[in-house]
Amino acid sequence: MISSLFRVILSSEMVAIAVRKDMHRHTFAVHQDLLALHSTYFDQVFRDDEVLTEIEALPCVFADFVSWMYSGWLNENKGIEARGSIPELWKLGHNLKAPDFQNFCMDFFRDSCGCLDNDGNTSWCISLRDIELIYTKTPKKSPLRKFAADCLSYKDPRTHLNSDSEDWKAWQELLTEPSKPKASWVEELRWDRGRAAKKFWDDIPPVSVAALSILEVPTLPTASYEVTFNR
Repeated sequence: MISSLFRVILSSEMVAIAVRKDMHRHTFAVHQDLLALHSTYFDQVFRDDEVLTEIEALPCVFADFVSWMYSGWLNENKGIEARGSIPELWKLGHNLKAPDFQNFCMDFFRDSCGCLDNDGNTSWCISLRDIELIYTKTPKKSPLRKFAADCLSYKDPRTHLNSDSEDWKAWQELLTEPSKPKASWVEELRWDRGRAAKKFWDDIPPVSVAALSILEVPTLPTASYEVTFNR
């Protein structure tokens, strides 16, 4: 990857990309050809000789995208801000038309969600906050939404919680209780979960099996959550 990266940036001009959202603002110096290679949005901007003033995103989120382009990993520079959430990163990739970055974020999320429960069975670690971010930050039918709904179908989070716990009550309210008006994304989540409930998982998890390698489990097929985009 490094040699390919070097060939791309060797003769590339540097461009200044101003990134701002709310009160957060930062300007990034990035190789133009690298941006065009990974983002169809930037590629089109540069082809049309448009004057790019700034893009709307949190600087910490764009910093992760820049870091990924250069190193293949997310930003570790604490001088910018904390790392962006995976749904925010995936949404940036969606806006920039950068499917390779979106797929990296999806794989990263699936690996981080793959875990084992107390009995050594395949489980997952997707949180209420993850669900809310996914459904408020990404568009309908996005692979992230599909993944979230599949996780809830594969393992109901309430099954391993005490019914008196606050977490159980929060999941119960999110997934089933009709007692008070719900945000539109909650109804969309319930519909997606109902769709996913029709699947037969046969113990094949939606999370990445690679995350369970300490058990030396065989490689199993998993659902596809990839993004493709034709230039």
